Amino acid sequence: MKYILSVEEIIMDKPKYALIVDDLISKIGNSLFLRGDKFYSEAEIKKLYNVSSTTAVKVLNELASRDIIVRIQGKGSFISKSDKNELVRLSNIERFPGEIVKVRVISITEDNDKNILKKLGLKSKETYFVFVRTREIKNIVTEAFISYIPSNLVKKDLISKKENFTSIYNRLREDFQINPYQLAYKEIDSIGYIEDPQILQLLHLNSRALLLIQKRTTTDKVHNREVEYITSFELPEYFKQQITREP
Repeated sequence: MKYILSVEEIIMDKPKYALIVDDLISKIGNSLFLRGDKFYSEAEIKKLYNVSSTTAVKVLNELASRDIIVRIQGKGSFISKSDKNELVRLSNIERFPGEIVKVRVISITEDNDKNILKKLGLKSKETYFVFVRTREIKNIVTEAFISYIPSNLVKKDLISKKENFTSIYNRLREDFQINPYQLAYKEIDSIGYIEDPQILQLLHLNSRALLLIQKRTTTDKVHNREVEYITSFELPEYFKQQITREP
């Protein structure tokens, strides 16, 4: 006989500090606090919820770890100004509109590195293809791409001609009726110094350089599979982006 917990029992089983965290998040979500507003102090949480200092501190630490509040020594806690989980419209802006862009396929290889297999959700004996490409504007290499595509999404008879894969998305659309532009993806952008000789050589750089680094995984949720994992490295002066938010 199965025993199903009631809502009340689930709540009672939850730690006190976690219940307080949930309540405070609800208050923030209902606009009791706005971005940048000063948040409750440890003493205020103790009084408001009739708890110990230890519990109050645990609540504040939990909210800070979730990037909901920012704690500033000597000043108190404030609602984070981060737009984490906020719905925004992001648009890449061409720095040189109208200029001819050339994409070159440098190499195509098959591999099965365990780290990439994990990112693509593949098994240990499966493989993927690595496509190394560059992007040029006015004969200047502005960006280097490394795409990792599961082998079952690559027609091997086309590999002998690298130019067949100038646009991997067009290839996927023509060969497998997969349109990556319509699929879900997660992308992380950062700025960092790159010393990898392969990347520097692709960008015709002689020493370590500060580059825009983008890592993106594209997912076909209908068939529960990863379609592509890509890392790109771009010269910062060729990158421009606009972020807007509707009220």
